[in-house]
Amino acid sequence: MKINDCRPRTARVAALLVLALFILSGAARADFKLVSLNCLHLGWGKQPYQAEKNQDLKNFFDGEKADVIVLQEVMRQADVGLVNPGEYEVAATPVQGASSYKEAYAFLVLKSKFNLTAPPDVVISKVKGISRPPAGILIKDGNTCTWVLDYHAIFGRLADRRSEVSKIGGVYKEFKGKKSNNVTCQVVIAGDWNLAANDTAFKDAFKNFPAVTIDVVPDKKTSLNPKGEFSESYDHCLAESGVIKHADLLELPTGMTNQDWRKKISDHRGIFCDIKTK
Repeated sequence: MKINDCRPRTARVAALLVLALFILSGAARADFKLVSLNCLHLGWGKQPYQAEKNQDLKNFFDGEKADVIVLQEVMRQADVGLVNPGEYEVAATPVQGASSYKEAYAFLVLKSKFNLTAPPDVVISKVKGISRPPAGILIKDGNTCTWVLDYHAIFGRLADRRSEVSKIGGVYKEFKGKKSNNVTCQVVIAGDWNLAANDTAFKDAFKNFPAVTIDVVPDKKTSLNPKGEFSESYDHCLAESGVIKHADLLELPTGMTNQDWRKKISDHRGIFCDIKTK
């Protein structure tokens, strides 16, 4: 009798242990919130405008509690330090650009989320024909890994923008090939694309990858005219289908209107993408 009673209890205990490990492993996954913002010439402008802008950005990011933030239009590598609320490790590229206009990409990574003790390494794409080559950082947690890339497409003639964005498939392939401990990492590219999410350039970029289905989200207007009215759909996250769980515009700070944001911060609204890791 004791042996017969013991077996079911042992089985139940084993099942509970398996369930607990399953729950813990799920909780440990490094799913994260990615935020992207074109900062509209961060570092340019005279005081007190720039000081107020820096403080507004500090307050904004501190309230957002995003896990990873990517910024465009950082006009000097050092400028990103002005918006660091202290909870993030900050990394940035040198300024880049094919003309006299140059800007840096910047990354803010929540220290507590990823147990960081130093800024992450930034890797710049080697794909040719892109004015400001995308740059990426590797987000790791256990056996999961994601390359998070920052990108600001060239502005000008529509044909030039499409030509540049059509090369992003090569950037995707480049970073997909950068394994971490022999693990192939997923790739997410966020930023200001200067094209709508349904533009043909995105399909052209991945026409040589027929087995890959790409999502470009959100498909919403994000740029603002001087009156604070929405004008264009330019800011997106790009990843393989299933990687982005949800994407949308970030809420404005309490009491701030689109016109206030346009005057004080940027001509772009920020976006967020909830990233699902493998």
